[in-house]
Amino acid sequence: MKKRRFAFFFVSLLLIMLFAGCSAGYKSDNAASTQDSYYYGYDSAPQSNSSTAEEVYDEATQESDSGGSLASMAIESALQSSRKIILTAEISMETKNFNDSITALQQTVENLGGYISGANTYVYNSTYSLHRAEYTVRIPVENFSAFVTESEEMGNVTNANIWQDDVTTKYTDIETRLATLETKKERLLALMEQATEMADIIELESALSDTIYQIESLTGQRNSYDDQIQYSTAYIYIEEVRDLTDIVAPPRTLGERIRQTLQSSWKNFVNFCEDALVFLVGALPVLIILAVFITILLLILRRTAPRRAAHREERAERQRRAVAEYHARREAAKKQNPDQENNPSKDN
Repeated sequence: MKKRRFAFFFVSLLLIMLFAGCSAGYKSDNAASTQDSYYYGYDSAPQSNSSTAEEVYDEATQESDSGGSLASMAIESALQSSRKIILTAEISMETKNFNDSITALQQTVENLGGYISGANTYVYNSTYSLHRAEYTVRIPVENFSAFVTESEEMGNVTNANIWQDDVTTKYTDIETRLATLETKKERLLALMEQATEMADIIELESALSDTIYQIESLTGQRNSYDDQIQYSTAYIYIEEVRDLTDIVAPPRTLGERIRQTLQSSWKNFVNFCEDALVFLVGALPVLIILAVFITILLLILRRTAPRRAAHREERAERQRRAVAEYHARREAAKKQNPDQENNPSKDN
């Protein structure tokens, strides 16, 4: 009997451990205490195509076979091209030292001649006082490759993307239209100098005003393109965590998959136990108050138990007496009117 109990206890413990490890793995990413997902790195570089808004680089933390950064390769290719290309990056990273990462980001942007055009910092986990930050930075295009490379020193990069937006056709079209409008403007000015009729002057002034408006609008578009081409934009997302995401190679064999699964399950189980302990410690004041309240309630119930038992006995005795009196009255009534029992319709 004891062996069966021990076997049952052992199997139950294993099931609890397995359930805790598996369930912890499905927790939300916002739960900072269970951030234990794996980041898999690959040796081969992603292939790019020639689309206008093209994602040419993914997962910038990895190195190419030749040892050069894929980010640098994509950016240098854009710089060496004679086309008008806008570079945009999106980098997500984790850190255990939030303030140090923010300081490193600000210092890097300043050293590379860029500036921060937007920032948003907030607490996303009040229990552990964990922060998130979203930064929009502008970097000179000639220093953009260095910025992407140095971003790996700010934290644990979990995702990085770089896009190329080829605006050569749009830019050329704007310049062509501007040249045509400038010629039209000169002709209108020459005609105004020769015009003598007031109606002609008014019509020429209206055409000139419309032409100047179009020139200013197209010039603004060209300046906007020039700004985006000369200063690349990077969106930086920094998240403060208790545990950094593990960067591991993808499993190649069944043994590696089993080993990684066991490691993940054990880590999840440890985190589950830690969370349970922290929860119990945090709830200790409430548990103490609840225990005191329950103890007082039990003492009151224990002291009043005899009195309540006596009351129940009295009620039961009164009920028995009432029932006995009722039956006695019925028997007496039957003796006084024996015919009523044989003919009950007379009662009506």
